[in-house]
Amino acid sequence: GCASHNSITQVDQDDLVFCSERGFHSLIATANFGDFEGAFLSKDIQQTFNANFVKQRLQFCWGVYLSSINSVAFAVTDSGISSNYNNTIWLYNFEQKAWYNWPNIPCSSMCISSDDDEKRIFLGGITSRVAKTANGLNYDVSEAGSNTAIMFKIKTGIIYVDQQPYLTHQNAELGFEK
Repeated sequence: GCASHNSITQVDQDDLVFCSERGFHSLIATANFGDFEGAFLSKDIQQTFNANFVKQRLQFCWGVYLSSINSVAFAVTDSGISSNYNNTIWLYNFEQKAWYNWPNIPCSSMCISSDDDEKRIFLGGITSRVAKTANGLNYDVSEAGSNTAIMFKIKTGIIYVDQQPYLTHQNAELGFEK
């Protein structure tokens, strides 16, 4: 069974992809292979689906298909980020047969709409704002209409010599010249 009425999306003219409590499925693949186990689209991310997706929030899952990137996108709740709203978009590319995700994106709803130059995914946020994807910009537009920088943080791990955190070396031991 489909998790919700928004978690099913039409792919081109001949397929439907939907989210259930067990994973993501293709109706054509199910019809061709005859059972759900072999037809799971989410087979490669099943461990993540089982461990991180908040099952009680699958009823709020939202799916769309964007033909220009040949991918179906699903907004889901990842428990590692928050469990109060959809916060990650998982996408499946049919040509590559591979999953990828856009993490930490609040998304209560999604739709495909034509913009000035192309069709793209528009996201309905948790603050009643609409976001446009694939716009090539590094800024957001505030409620007042001004450009606001998108802030981000980059964190690297601690790098230890010889992977030993408590080991120290003298310069001569490492072969450095003074």
